[in-house]
Amino acid sequence: MANFKNIDDWKVWKYIESKTWLILSKKIDSGTSAQWVAWEKASKEKYPILYWIFETFPNHWEFMFNWTNNLYWQFQWRFNPKHKYNKITFAKPGYYDCDRQILFAVCELVSKFVEFQETEGHVNWDYDENHRSNFKTMQEIRDYWRKEFPNRDNDFLPYPDYIDDKDFFSFDRSKLTEQQRINLEYWSNHYGMIEERHFKREQEILQKALNIRRYMVD
Repeated sequence: MANFKNIDDWKVWKYIESKTWLILSKKIDSGTSAQWVAWEKASKEKYPILYWIFETFPNHWEFMFNWTNNLYWQFQWRFNPKHKYNKITFAKPGYYDCDRQILFAVCELVSKFVEFQETEGHVNWDYDENHRSNFKTMQEIRDYWRKEFPNRDNDFLPYPDYIDDKDFFSFDRSKLTEQQRINLEYWSNHYGMIEERHFKREQEILQKALNIRRYMVD
């Protein structure tokens, strides 16, 4: 997908520029501030129209694009429900405490960002080792959310059949048989072990998301 905002990224523009302006103006690739000032002065005096087209107009274009783009998104936010609200995708319908909503929101946002970058994003994630490492972490979070999380062990085991889940914290345990008490203790320990393992993994994923947060820009 072409980056409409930056004219310099347009293939046709770059081709025309390389065949005309870069040759005529002898534009330098790098130099001191004094060398740039000298080049700009000479280019403006010798080719004023071409200088405006290839050096000045792109900045005006970017300003106009940003202005109209911001206006578009303000309209979308005010009148289009799709963009007015931040939607959290849950594993399945139901009630979720705030701690679960935080996990779901973070993982979903990172996953969508990664999937956008893999198809039409503008960031060069091979730019250096830091970019490669951070994008790899983002992909790890995405894979956790899309693959690992939906297929992990259920961390809420069904109550033993002799316990009414509505009265779990108030029912009279003295009426249980010895075997039922053993089964209940096993259920409680097993449930706690799974819950703790999942919680540690979730904390690890959330911490990774915090560490790569500053790189999640396009």
